[in-house]
Amino acid sequence: MKKPELLLPAGNYVSLIRAIMSGADAVYIGVRGFNARAGAVNFDETSLSNAHSVCRLYDVRLYIALNIYLRESKIKEVRSIITTIANLQVDGIIISDIGLIPLLNEIAPTLPIHISTQSGIHNKESAAFFAKLGADRVILARETTQEDIVDIKKTFPKLNLEAFVHGALCVSFSGGCLLSYVQNGGSGNVGACLQPCRQKITLTLGDTSVKRGYCLSTSDLCMISKLPELSKLGIDTFKIEGRMRRPEYVAQTALSYSSVLNSTSTSTKELTYLKRIYNRGNFCSGYMFSDTLDIMSTNIQGHLGEKFGKVLKVFLKGGYNYAEVTSKHPITQGDGFKILRGLVEVGGSDVHSVEKISDNVYIIPVSNNVCANDIIYLTTDKAQNDILNSQFKKIPVGIGVTAIKGQPLSVYVQSGKISSSVESDFIVQPATTSPVSKEIIKEVMSSLGDTEFYSTDILIDNDKDAFFPISKLNALRRDGIASLRKVMIAGRKPARRTNKGQTKKSDYTKNTFNTTIVECGTFEDLTKEDFLATRIVFRPENFTPAVVDKFLATLAKFTLSPVYLAIPRLLRLADKKLYLDYFSTKPKIGIYADNYGAVELARSLKLPYIAGLGLNIFNTNTMDILSDADNIIVSPELADEDLLQLLKRGGIPFTSGHLPLMLLAHCPVYLVTGKNCARCTFDGSEQIKYTDAKYSYTAIRYKASNCQFVIYNPIYTNKFRAFELTNTTHGYFHSRISLRRGPQPIFKSKSEKS
Repeated sequence: MKKPELLLPAGNYVSLIRAIMSGADAVYIGVRGFNARAGAVNFDETSLSNAHSVCRLYDVRLYIALNIYLRESKIKEVRSIITTIANLQVDGIIISDIGLIPLLNEIAPTLPIHISTQSGIHNKESAAFFAKLGADRVILARETTQEDIVDIKKTFPKLNLEAFVHGALCVSFSGGCLLSYVQNGGSGNVGACLQPCRQKITLTLGDTSVKRGYCLSTSDLCMISKLPELSKLGIDTFKIEGRMRRPEYVAQTALSYSSVLNSTSTSTKELTYLKRIYNRGNFCSGYMFSDTLDIMSTNIQGHLGEKFGKVLKVFLKGGYNYAEVTSKHPITQGDGFKILRGLVEVGGSDVHSVEKISDNVYIIPVSNNVCANDIIYLTTDKAQNDILNSQFKKIPVGIGVTAIKGQPLSVYVQSGKISSSVESDFIVQPATTSPVSKEIIKEVMSSLGDTEFYSTDILIDNDKDAFFPISKLNALRRDGIASLRKVMIAGRKPARRTNKGQTKKSDYTKNTFNTTIVECGTFEDLTKEDFLATRIVFRPENFTPAVVDKFLATLAKFTLSPVYLAIPRLLRLADKKLYLDYFSTKPKIGIYADNYGAVELARSLKLPYIAGLGLNIFNTNTMDILSDADNIIVSPELADEDLLQLLKRGGIPFTSGHLPLMLLAHCPVYLVTGKNCARCTFDGSEQIKYTDAKYSYTAIRYKASNCQFVIYNPIYTNKFRAFELTNTTHGYFHSRISLRRGPQPIFKSKSEKS
C-alpha cells in the first residue's frame, strides 16, 4: 500500500520552513486576500516565489489555496493571480468556487485542481460532479462517513482523496456557515470568519432541558491513532489544519504524524506532544469515528494542553499569588499552564520564575482565582518549543575540486542525480613557496555555513605543488553551491493535471421577470399568494414517501405549480438510498439542490433542478456551469454591482424568510439530554434554541435515515422592496419555513409587498 502524502499548513514563511524541516511531504499556503484564512499573514508575489524555491529545493510539493468564493468584481484581479501561480509551476491549486475552473482551463490548463473541503464533497455524487469538471483531487468534508469514502474510492479509483486528520473542526457542515456573516459581516466564505460559534452559548430543548457553555464549539480533530484505518479506506493525502497556528504547532504536527507514518514512533507517544502544542477540547476523532459528546467541547474553549499535576496550596509572596504544585513535567522558566477546577478554567500560569522544592514539586506564579486541588495542564513546553525551532534539515552534497597546473581552478558539486560545475578565471600556478594542500582544500570546501547543504564526500584532483589564492576557492565554493541550488530548483518537475474533465460551459441567461419560487416545510406554511408561484420547493422535516405524497396530493387541489423536493445538504449513503427509491417512482418531481452532489443526482436521474442557496453562487462563471438548472438562487452575501450582474443574467435573490445559517451534523438533543439515537424520544415538536448575548437561534431537525439540524436566522429577511429598486428584471425566492413548532393555519394573511 502506498504511503499517504502528509500535507501541512503554512500561514507564513516561518511556518513553511518549520513544515519542511519537520517531515512534510507537501505544504499548502494562501495568496494574500484570496483564501479562506484572511487572518493569516499569507503570501504575496515575492514570498510565493521564495516559498516555491525552497519547496523545490527540498522536494516538497507546494499547493496554493485560492479557496474563497469569487465576486464578479474580483474576476479581473484573480486572473492576474492565477497567471502568477501558473508561471511558478506549483503542484496544485485549491479552490472552492467552481467559477474559477473556466479561468484555470484558460490560463493554467496543466495546473492540477484540488477542490476544497468548503465545497462539501461527502458522497459519490459530489465527487462525480467535480471529477467531471476536471478535478484531480477532492478534499473531503469532515462529515464524510467511512461508508461514503469507500463508495467514492470504488467509483473513482484514480481520484486523489484528501482528508483532514488534525486541527480545528467547524461546527457547521463544510463551507456552509453564514453565522459570522449575519452577525457582523465577517463571512467565512471570503476568509473573514470571526468565529461567533466559539462564544458562550446556551442550548435549550423545550422549556426544561438546558446545556450551558460553548454549545457550538467543537473539539480539535486528532486522528493520529486512526491512520492505518484511513489508509485502508483509500485516503491518499492526510491533511493538517492550522494556517492560523504558530510555527511550533506546524513543526510538532509534522514531526508526530510523519514519525507514525514512517513507524519511527507510536501514536500513544506522539499524542502527548500534540496535546501540549495545541489541544482544544481534549481532542476527538471526528465524524468518522466519534459521536456528539466527544466532538463538542462545551466546557473548554481554546488550548487545553496536557494534564500534568495539581495545586497543593496557594500563598502570597511580595504581593503576588504563588502556588506550590505537583507536576510530572520538569517545570522551567518559559513554560505555561492552564488551571482547571472540575471542567471549568479558573486561571493559569506564565512561568516567569520557578523554584523546585523537591521531586515533582515546584513553586510557580499563578493567577488570583487559583485554589488548592485545582488541576494544572501544560499549554507551553519551552523545552519542546526549543527543539521544534531548532529543527533544520540540510541537503547532502558531494564536492569535487580540480587544481592542475596550467588549467583553470574548477569545482564540481552534486546532490543525488543533479550536478553543476563552475570554473575560475584563475589558472593554477606552480607554487613558489607553500603549495595549497588537500587538507586546506577540504577545510575550505566543507565550510558551507548557513546554506541548505552539508558536504559528504570531497574529492580532490590536484598537483602537489599547485598554488592558487584561497579567495578564488572560496568564491568557487559559493558559486558552485548557488549554481547547484538553481539547477535543483529548476530541475524539480511540478505535478501536471491528469484529469481534463468534461466542462461544457454555456451562458446562463434567463428572463425571470415575475418568477417566484416559494419554499415551505409543510402545506400549512403556504399563503394564498403562494399558489400562484412559478415553482414550489418542499423541504419536509421528516422525509418519507407518505409525507411527500400527501403534500403533493394536497397541493394539487390548489395549484399546478411544479414541485422541487429539497435534498438534504448532507446526503449520506443510507439517506441517499431512501431518496433514490422515491425518485424511481416519482420521475416528474424536481430537485432543489443545496450541494453539488444533489446537482449531479438530478443530472443522472434526468430530473429538473434548482441550484439552491447552499451552493452559495457568487459569479456568472458558476451560473454558466449550472446552465442546465431551471433556476439559480444567488448567494445572500452579494450586494450592489456584484449582485446586479447575476440578477441581469437571471439569478434569483433570497427575498424573504428566515435565512439558514448552518447545518449541524452532530445531535444537539444528545448534547442536552445525553440520550443517543437508541434512546432518543425527540419528535421535532420541541423548540431547539441556541442563545448568545444578543440573539436566540432556532434549530430545526430534518430527518431521513439520519438526522441533521439547521440553525436559522431569527431575524426575518424582507428585501422585496430593496430588490424592486434594482432597475432590472428578476425573480424572487421566498422561504416560508416557520420557526414555530406545532400546527399552523392553512392560510395566512401575510403579504411580502406590505
